[in-house]
Amino acid sequence: TDSSHTKARIQHIDEHRMRADLDAGRVVVVAGFQGVDEKGDITTLGRGGSDTTAVALAAALLPLRAELAVGFIGPLPGYAGI
Repeated sequence: TDSSHTKARIQHIDEHRMRADLDAGRVVVVAGFQGVDEKGDITTLGRGGSDTTAVALAAALLPLRAELAVGFIGPLPGYAGI
């Protein structure tokens, strides 16, 4: 991301580690509203940052798809392993 804390913009996504883990059958968990700037400082994307992250990751990891689940409390039915 850039260095604008609380309203940072995604500059680049390095998807190589995520893709390798996904290809190995692992589940990848991502902090949806956070990024890292060029100095290695953690930044936040601000309002809507989790949705922005999900869409950006889906685009970077094509042809995978993203499914957004919003407005729920607790685990989703059918995901007993979580």
